[in-house]
Amino acid sequence: MQSWVALSLGTNVGARESNLRVAVDSLREFLTEVKTSSIYETEPVGFLDQPQFLNMVLLGYSELSPLKILERTKKIEEEAGRVRTFKNGPRILDIDILLYGHLEGDLYVHQSKDLTVPHPRMHERAFVLVPLKELIPNQMHPVLGKKIYEIDLENELQGVKKVQ
Repeated sequence: MQSWVALSLGTNVGARESNLRVAVDSLREFLTEVKTSSIYETEPVGFLDQPQFLNMVLLGYSELSPLKILERTKKIEEEAGRVRTFKNGPRILDIDILLYGHLEGDLYVHQSKDLTVPHPRMHERAFVLVPLKELIPNQMHPVLGKKIYEIDLENELQGVKKVQ
């Protein structure tokens, strides 16, 4: 049975737009009915002394489990040349699983040492909420019990600029 997944994509090293395009093409290898948000330029979070990011959200359907999707996204990051240096540091590509389950229905909630779904900090990050709201404003967050657009209204949305 196919499940729906929302992924966050970000990059601030190299040819940023190209990094996102290559990632989307790679994700299409195991996701169907893919929809993408606009691309947003955003301020870094955590470690501030680095270039601005380009961020977007992608929605798609897959037969894969969340752990298999995680495995595939980490491989895509590695193939793009990602080297993990330090927390919140610069990166050529970052792909995070935000939500998984059934659109407008039951969503998967999971926590393990390898994966937490929904993403544990998505509700704190404008660079996730703004593009997610663009695609699925009425989707309910399975832990917070609020719709995406409601969470968005509670957050500071400074430093997020639509570029395309």
